Amino acid sequence: MELELAHCKSQVVWDALELELEAAWEDMFQNLLLYQYGHGDTLVPQSYAKFQQLGSWVNSQRKEYRRKQKWERVLAHRRAHGEIE
Repeated sequence: MELELAHCKSQVVWDALELELEAAWEDMFQNLLLYQYGHGDTLVPQSYAKFQQLGSWVNSQRKEYRRKQKWERVLAHRRAHGEIE
């Protein structure tokens, strides 16, 4: 019973953290849209003076996207060669 209660409490904490992270991501995305509206692109410099976190956030999003793309290519290659299903 105590173990179940501890698990439920930890799940609540993780759920709250996930919601907080999603909200933070949405806030940054909205800031990116505002930048795009004002500049006509999403090429935010990493040292963007008005909102320095935005440039770093965009850079990390691009890195994560490239990492996922690379992983998907590796998986597709391995599937094509019968290494995995």
